[in-house]
Amino acid sequence: MRHLVCWGDCIKLNYGEKPEDCPYLWDLMKKYTQRCAKIFHGLRIDNCHSTPIHVAEYLLKAAREIRPDIYVIAELFTQSESLDNIFVNRLGITSLVREAQNAPISFEQGRLIYRFGGDVLGGFIQKPIQDATSCIAPALFFDQTHDNPSAIEKRSVYDCIPTSAMLAMANCGIGSVRGYDELVPYKIDVVSETRKYMTWDEVKQSSTIIPARAALNRLHVWLAEHNYTQIYVDQRTSDIVAVTRHNPVTHEKVIMLAYTAFNKNAICYDCPTVEDLTFTGNRF
Repeated sequence: MRHLVCWGDCIKLNYGEKPEDCPYLWDLMKKYTQRCAKIFHGLRIDNCHSTPIHVAEYLLKAAREIRPDIYVIAELFTQSESLDNIFVNRLGITSLVREAQNAPISFEQGRLIYRFGGDVLGGFIQKPIQDATSCIAPALFFDQTHDNPSAIEKRSVYDCIPTSAMLAMANCGIGSVRGYDELVPYKIDVVSETRKYMTWDEVKQSSTIIPARAALNRLHVWLAEHNYTQIYVDQRTSDIVAVTRHNPVTHEKVIMLAYTAFNKNAICYDCPTVEDLTFTGNRF
């Protein structure tokens, strides 16, 4: 028995308990999975929470026969980290999809960044040997996925860069969807949309946030390469969030101030003065 989530654009298949229960279906999906593994370096398991786990185990084992180091991303919404870990451990999931748009307010988005964005910023003296601690599944953090409404519809156009900046400060994989950087104001329906994407040469970068995204991506990579593994999130106001990345060896920090705009009806063009963010040490 499994929970059935019905969608208008797909059907659920009855695999049974073992390949002998439906040989044609198991063989067909094994060939399909191995073909995908041959073409791509990673796979995304959609609705992993409603996929029979024994079927997923069988197909991922087949994929790893073709590409042993395949990157497995799972959309897994069980509402339980302990249940998440069962899927992660049994299937060998590399990262779980996390969505920034699940946060209704900036405080919650900051909490998600803090939760999935790296080690907690600790003391000045680092022990050479750390005690083993419980861990959570690595995140692949999206500012918007293909399932989400446009960020401009759900929040406001002014929030696109601040949210992307907050995610860039997270010490985990980050992702986005085509249309976010071009500020497309509606959801691109992956089922009914028939038009082709513009090529990057056709996109007018002056009307997009692509230059800002490129700078944020460079920062994200630089922080990872230079051992800024620790993170701290400070809610300065209801809209302003400070995210700190810290190098535990050199004790250098990079601080990002993000002025979010979740509510398009509450944007104030004559904003009050932002309070100072004070910190000690040398600035470079």
